Amino acid sequence: VGVLDHARAGPPGRLPARPRLLVATDRAPMSFEHAARGLRSPRGSGGVVTAVRDLARVGPLTWVAPAVVEGDLMVARSQRERGLIGKGDLALRMVTMPSDLFADYRRAFSDHVLWFAQHGMWRKRVDPESPQRLRYRVGRYALAASRFADAIASELHRPGQSSAVLLQDYQLYLVPHAVRERVPGVRIGHFTHIPWPHLEVWREALPDDVLARIVRGMLAADVLWFQTVASASAFLDVVDALIPAASVRDGSVAPATGHTTPRA
Repeated sequence: VGVLDHARAGPPGRLPARPRLLVATDRAPMSFEHAARGLRSPRGSGGVVTAVRDLARVGPLTWVAPAVVEGDLMVARSQRERGLIGKGDLALRMVTMPSDLFADYRRAFSDHVLWFAQHGMWRKRVDPESPQRLRYRVGRYALAASRFADAIASELHRPGQSSAVLLQDYQLYLVPHAVRERVPGVRIGHFTHIPWPHLEVWREALPDDVLARIVRGMLAADVLWFQTVASASAFLDVVDALIPAASVRDGSVAPATGHTTPRA
């Protein structure tokens, strides 16, 4: 994986120490629910969680994800005093935010706007949002990204943590920029697990300024992974059309703040 640290060399005859990789997703690898004797923690669901969870087999992993249900929030509050949940190969850092902000960033914008737009289904929606409402929605989406970035920045400064972070999917498009503002030297990768459509499909759903804001957030990453070559190419076309300060050349982007490589 392009942005990961190489193992650090240790004394002769000993295995090199592996820094903890940091991963952020919209869903946690486990949730916390009330049970008869306290809290139980069933395994999290979803394809991204299943895929990313296997990274813990490669080396120690710190997983940043939002607190969703009341049990999550209880654990997150106790985490402020006791630190990470788990200290072995898989540790969890929970992100807290007001319930209305969580609903706005995940359901109202990520799932009801981005998912439909990226699957070319915007015109099938009932009562799509107006441009003004979409600008409000992306503002709320940005506030949630700041919550994620605060937690990620805190973990990146923890001793033994890798200097790289892997961000997952369409719920976190603005997180690369927010993290870069807080930790300028970090190496960032972002993987989009759904199709990235052509510009004309995006324009059925989003005003150009909203889409440009999303793309600029993504361009703060060092590497952007997409499902297919077609999606990576479509992303470059959107950058070329909407981000005048960026230079698209030989399959890479040179924005004013650095260099981003889309990959499939």
